[in-house]
Amino acid sequence: MTKPSVNLNGTSRGELLTQTGDAVDALSKALEALYASNPHGRDYLPQGGPDYVRARAEHAVRIRKVDAVYEEMLVIHLSLVEGQEGR
Repeated sequence: MTKPSVNLNGTSRGELLTQTGDAVDALSKALEALYASNPHGRDYLPQGGPDYVRARAEHAVRIRKVDAVYEEMLVIHLSLVEGQEGR
């Protein structure tokens, strides 16, 4: 993963920390909202089981995608916190 490098001609460490921190926070909230909106079997009646099972599987894929972006942004943010950017 390519991380930003703090330098005199670029964005300040403080601003990069703010930007990446905001992204991490927003993605965390998005994950919370996705978990809260987990499909429930009662919402797939009368069609029954197959649609509910498919909806759950699709929702799990959505969660994994957002979680993957969250994890990447967290790594970038922590690299800035620890002063290990660009590695």
